[in-house]
Amino acid sequence: MERGNALSAHDAPEGVHVVLWDGYNSLLELQARQPAIAARTDIVYLCIGMVPEVVAVLPAGTMPLYDPEPASAADMASNKHARMPAGYDFHRQLRTRLRMLRNWQISHDRHRQLSQGGMIVFCGLIRPSESVLQGFLRGTQINPNWVQSSGLVNLAWQGEVHTVKMTLLSACAQLMNELRALPASTPADWAAVYSLMNVMHRLGTLCQIHAASKHLFVNEYAQQQHFDPYDAAGYGHNLFVDFGSVRGPDALYPRRVDMELNGKPSLSLRWLPEGHTVADCLQEDSTDWLWQRCSADAARSLAQLKTLR
Repeated sequence: MERGNALSAHDAPEGVHVVLWDGYNSLLELQARQPAIAARTDIVYLCIGMVPEVVAVLPAGTMPLYDPEPASAADMASNKHARMPAGYDFHRQLRTRLRMLRNWQISHDRHRQLSQGGMIVFCGLIRPSESVLQGFLRGTQINPNWVQSSGLVNLAWQGEVHTVKMTLLSACAQLMNELRALPASTPADWAAVYSLMNVMHRLGTLCQIHAASKHLFVNEYAQQQHFDPYDAAGYGHNLFVDFGSVRGPDALYPRRVDMELNGKPSLSLRWLPEGHTVADCLQEDSTDWLWQRCSADAARSLAQLKTLR
C-alpha cells in the first residue's frame, strides 16, 4: 500500500491500493500533483476520514482503511486489501516492548506515572498552532482570517474554564457564519469543518476534565517531547480517551487500532453523533450544543475512570 502523496500515475501498477492518510485532503493533493491519476479506474482508495459530506464524491470503490466492524482486534484491516507479512505478530509485540523502554528513556517520571495507573490519558494535538489550523483550511473557501480571529491558536486550555468556553463558542459561531456566507459549500469545506470541530471538542472536554480532576495525563503534540503510550505493551490500568481522527468520524483509525491491539481500556468520545452529518450539527442557531457535548464527555470520562480505580 502506498501513501497517497507518493504515487506516480505513470509508474503505479494495475490494481494499486492507495491509502489516503489525511482523508479528502490527501486525495486533492494527489490529484493536483498527478492529474492523470483521476482517470484511473483500477485504483482502490483506502481512506482515513470518511466525513459524511465527502463520501459521495470520493472515487468509486473507496472504502475505509479499516473494517468498521471487525470480528476481532486482530482482523481490523480487510483481508481483501491487506496481507500481514509472516511474523507480523512477533514483530509487533517486540515493538510494543521496545516502546516501553523508549518511553522510560524519554521520561522516567511520566513512565512511572502511567505504570501506576489511575489516569485519564490523551496524547496528541490539543492546542493548535496557526500552521495546523491553516492546514485544515487548505483547498477550502473558508476565509483564512478565521484562524486568527477564532482565538484557538495556542489556546490555554488548562486555564480558566469560562474563558475557554467563551472562546470555543465564539470560534464555533464564527465558523458557522463563514459557512452560511458561502454561495455553496464544497466537500473540502465540510472536511475542514469536521477537523476544526474535532479540535474544539477535545479542547473543551480536556479543559473540563483538568478543572475537575488531578488524574489527567496529557502529552501535547508540538508542545512536549514525543511520548507514545498507545503503541506500548503496558499502561493498561489507565483510561485512554479517544476523540477519533481529526480527519473523520471513522470508528477505527490507526490510533484506535493501537489501543485495541495492545489492550488499552478506552472511551470513545466523538463530537459528531453516529448517523449524523456535519451539517446536521451546525444547523442550530445557538452554539451551546458544543459545550454541552464537551461537558457530557468530560463527565463520562471521569465516571469511567472510577470503574478502573
